[in-house]
Amino acid sequence: MSKTLNQDWLLNRSIKLLEFNDLLSFLTEYTKTEPGRKKALNLLPSQNLKEIEKNLDLLREMIALKNSGLTLPLSYFPDLRESFENAQKGVRLSVPELVEILKFVVQADKILEFCKALAKKFPIIAELGLSSPKFSQLKNALEKCFDEQGELKDSASQKLKELRSEHNSLRTQIQKNLEQILSSREYESIIQDKFYTEREGRLVIPVKSSAQSKLNGIVHDSSASGATVFIEPMEMVPLNNRLRIVEREIDAEINRILEELTEWVKKFGNELHIALDAQSELDLIQAKAELAERLNASIPALSPSPVLRLYQVSHPLLLLQGRKAIANDLILDQSTYGVIISGPNTGGKTVLLKTIGLLVLMVRAGMAIPAHPDSVLGFFPKVYVEIGDQQSLAEELSSYSAHLLNLIGILDSARAGAMVLIDEILGSTDPEEAGALAISILRQLKAQNCLSFITTHFSRLKAFGESEPGFINASFEFDPENLTPTYHLRLGVAGPSYGIDTAKKLGLKQELISEAKNLLSPEVKRMMELLARLDQKQTDLDQRLSKVWEKGKELEKWEQEIRVRDSQVLEKEQELKKGFHRQLEAEIRGFRMRLNQILEEIKSDSSREKISRSKQEISGLQKEFEEKYPIPELGEEISAEQWQVGDLAWITKLKAQAQVIEIDLKNEEATLAIGTIRLKEKLSGLRWLGKRERKISVISPVPSSSNTLDLRGKYAEEAEAILIDYLDRAIREAKPAVYIIHGHGTGVLKKMVRDYLSTSSYVESFRPGETWEGGDGITVAILAKKMD
Repeated sequence: MSKTLNQDWLLNRSIKLLEFNDLLSFLTEYTKTEPGRKKALNLLPSQNLKEIEKNLDLLREMIALKNSGLTLPLSYFPDLRESFENAQKGVRLSVPELVEILKFVVQADKILEFCKALAKKFPIIAELGLSSPKFSQLKNALEKCFDEQGELKDSASQKLKELRSEHNSLRTQIQKNLEQILSSREYESIIQDKFYTEREGRLVIPVKSSAQSKLNGIVHDSSASGATVFIEPMEMVPLNNRLRIVEREIDAEINRILEELTEWVKKFGNELHIALDAQSELDLIQAKAELAERLNASIPALSPSPVLRLYQVSHPLLLLQGRKAIANDLILDQSTYGVIISGPNTGGKTVLLKTIGLLVLMVRAGMAIPAHPDSVLGFFPKVYVEIGDQQSLAEELSSYSAHLLNLIGILDSARAGAMVLIDEILGSTDPEEAGALAISILRQLKAQNCLSFITTHFSRLKAFGESEPGFINASFEFDPENLTPTYHLRLGVAGPSYGIDTAKKLGLKQELISEAKNLLSPEVKRMMELLARLDQKQTDLDQRLSKVWEKGKELEKWEQEIRVRDSQVLEKEQELKKGFHRQLEAEIRGFRMRLNQILEEIKSDSSREKISRSKQEISGLQKEFEEKYPIPELGEEISAEQWQVGDLAWITKLKAQAQVIEIDLKNEEATLAIGTIRLKEKLSGLRWLGKRERKISVISPVPSSSNTLDLRGKYAEEAEAILIDYLDRAIREAKPAVYIIHGHGTGVLKKMVRDYLSTSSYVESFRPGETWEGGDGITVAILAKKMD
């Protein structure tokens, strides 16, 4: 009886009742090594918060490593600890043992190199892998002796090489001699079969029993029928004797080599244990990552406080067994000390208890849980569980007594931060007394700062959950028409037990149902009716919330799709712009090259005919360029009467901006100024750009060598001096605009040019070049009128 009061026994029993070991059996399916499998089977939930956080960080990195497409170079190896310990005791290791150790150290070195490469991106995994020492010396010693098939090499020692060579020569000589005897006509009549065989380690010939006297030799064996004897010819005896001696010497040399290699293993005993622990731990972590993927699990945020904010949680074993598992939300704040779960049988109450407890154990064991990634789980260092019929035949205890003793043990053991899960609390005794006793137990657990979950059918406990501070009711949705559970959890609502309705559905006679309802007290009837109405209202509300939730998820999905499409469109637009820019630059370079060629041709042949042809070709090039890359028309069309002196106008024919300085309405003409240049244009050939105060840059004709300054390749100070001198000459020559080429580069030249232009009295305005002009690698400066 005192056993039930033992804290360790209660905790271990709780782990068993929550079926944690069944979960570990699934975990072992994903281990790759025997030590990793054993570690998984013996995994226990930690009670240390820092250790739990470290294990979850390891798992988080392993999942990220797996998602990145990388895989640990980890493959099967047996549990080698016994071999390591035998080596320490001086027990000679066998060839298979040493071969497995060789495979192990080769893998250890591979993992070491692999983890070195992970150090920056996956530092925690790398740290664990790098805790394993390097085994270059041991690996070299073993690789010298064993080949890839795990056989001892002839070159393992010079003596072994010589002995095996002699052994092969002797055996070849013996076989050759025996074959000569078998093929000899002298012995043809006495030979039973045309082959030799081996008996007692000696090569012999099968001879007919009736003719054995005709072959001089030693009989080593006979057939079961007695018709054949196996004779070693006398001339073979010396060779066979030497062969046996060499074989014994080979065995002795092999044993010597194995003892030498065992000493090597002994020398690295501690390091081998460290490496085995590291590899088995890595194996366990990668198995946890694989299981997390199968469960579609995530790692919740871990809070040091006893809080629960679990979204879309399911029972992991139901998922792993391929059974139906309904996901539920369980959200409690720190003011909640107890949840009283009610409702009909088979409605999911016990499964909920097991789900909560098992998820807590999983996180404490460094495992991911089947829940939404936004979930938060508090730190519950100890979980106490009381589930099922606890009748003890050995101690002659009733179910109630065994159940009560376990509750007493839990009350004695549970401390602040513990979680307590009780199924059908005190359910096998008088409801009135049991309800009162259960309330006192729940209040005591609250006083001890424990979080408790209990299931019950007691109306008194449902009322307690509604009125007592720190406690809330919960129930599972139930379809009252079909009397079937939906397994959807509802917090804050007590659930009817539907005992009489269930009996009716299962076929109990109607008169018995009616009599049972009549026997209910008025208070109970009112309570049942109230709970049923609340249950229906909550069901309706849940359905509405579910629709809102689904609509919200659809909106999130649409929003994400729109973002992706916008991103794709923007990316495509940028690609098209870049492509157009590259194409335009290539076209401009081509036009400039042809213009330069024409100029060079004119220099060598300045005849009138040549100049005329060149002008025609240049006009053709200009027309081709303008057709391919038309300059957009700026401004708007207005009537002749609307034009005023001072307006800014776009000259359609020249593709340039000018200022109106005089208007002749009679002839519908305007006198325009472009810098110091004066010209007349028909008002019909102008487009209105606005008033003079509006700063709109002039788009000049295609740049030429006369209005272009190339500063590329110059230092900023040198370029600034050249720019000042160039602008001074441009003003004197009454140029309306100039093109300054500075390129992209580091941006220093561009900044210098534009900083200077912004302060220069020579410059009216400036702008980056259009795409067809050369883009942002050029600055176009509109010059002021010639200064006196």
